[in-house]
Amino acid sequence: MKILECCASYFNGFNEIANYKHNDNKTNALAVLKICSYLSLIIPFAFLALYGAASLYGRVTKKENLSPQDINVNNQVNKIIFNNDPVMQPSPVVNEPVIPLKVGLSDVLSAYDTHFVPKMNRNNLEEYGKSEDYQRHAKTARIYYNSGQLSEDDALKIVYQREPTNIAMGSDQYNKEMLNKLFGYEQGVFNDANAKKADGTSFKDLPNTAAVYSETYLWDPPGGINKKEIACLSLPAPALDSPNQPHYEYYMETGQLDAQKYDDEMGFLFRIIEKVIRDNKNKAFDGKGINRVVLCKFGMVSFLEALSPEDRKIAQEAFKDQLSFFLFRILDLNMDVVMSEYSMPTPKNTWHDKMIFGDIIKSAQENDLVINAWNPHSAPGNGNDFDKSFDGAMGKGSGILLTQTGWLNENLKSKKSLVAVS
Repeated sequence: MKILECCASYFNGFNEIANYKHNDNKTNALAVLKICSYLSLIIPFAFLALYGAASLYGRVTKKENLSPQDINVNNQVNKIIFNNDPVMQPSPVVNEPVIPLKVGLSDVLSAYDTHFVPKMNRNNLEEYGKSEDYQRHAKTARIYYNSGQLSEDDALKIVYQREPTNIAMGSDQYNKEMLNKLFGYEQGVFNDANAKKADGTSFKDLPNTAAVYSETYLWDPPGGINKKEIACLSLPAPALDSPNQPHYEYYMETGQLDAQKYDDEMGFLFRIIEKVIRDNKNKAFDGKGINRVVLCKFGMVSFLEALSPEDRKIAQEAFKDQLSFFLFRILDLNMDVVMSEYSMPTPKNTWHDKMIFGDIIKSAQENDLVINAWNPHSAPGNGNDFDKSFDGAMGKGSGILLTQTGWLNENLKSKKSLVAVS
């Protein structure tokens, strides 16, 4: 058989070998070579061609549905390259609380002990939270913070991670399990050993002051229909009513009150008040402006209870000195400034030449800026109806729980709400 004929009958190898008895040796040898070439070249090449065609089809056609593996890969690519939120959230870790994106007043109050819930004004607060007035007031909220001690994230954390109630560091004053379920923590930043600042230090190492300003309503009486539109600055003074207070050792490192540290902090608090007045004097209340500033003796009553009489006098003198400096600095504003004496109807000492006495709910006036003596750990209002302090009165009668917590006021979760004070 000629070579050309063998090539023309290339694919007859199996047929030729089947008739090997009738073929000559040369034909049989070529048949064997043909079969070997099928196995080593033709069949693998055919398989490769089919695989290539299938692969090309997959590249040029669009899948109607992605597999879970494809979705996960796609999510990671979006997250890394485009900083987008993933399409599919990862499965939650077992035993971690599921924190809702937004909670309501009733959710927040479920974390309170029943003694400390605002009861008389509850219905007003529920309606207020649904109103356009609340939305308007919520937008006025600002966080004034010590920029020398706190980063922006630290300041937001201090205002957000708070305890419903904290009176003299008492135990079992709120439902820790419910607070954890709602917000993912059980204690405020100053009492939570795991809460760290951006620089890795503890929040209790320094005063780390953050105060909250907002407009709101004050109902007189609580639960009634009569209300006054006021502004409120909740201002946390040094809490020295118990050696268990996180900042007690900062001020009492030598066993006595560090007069310089205390004086510095009081001076800073009055600078916050001054900054708030200058920022809002003319633009508050839709341009009506602030009519009057109502000071209180923040930090001068219950917060000094763990001090000796000598140290208490040092603290009071520091307050009076810084009050004098403050009043002198704002002379150019021509503001009416009064001081509310809430705890005693007839105080032994007059701390200011314009004093008002009695319940702040009754003595406050329309378009006042009220300085609230805030607890460093609690939500504004602290023990509310059950709390006989100035802060408790504001919680009992005003809407600051809604306007001045990051729990309920989304604006206080944003860095746009921050005002740095140095």
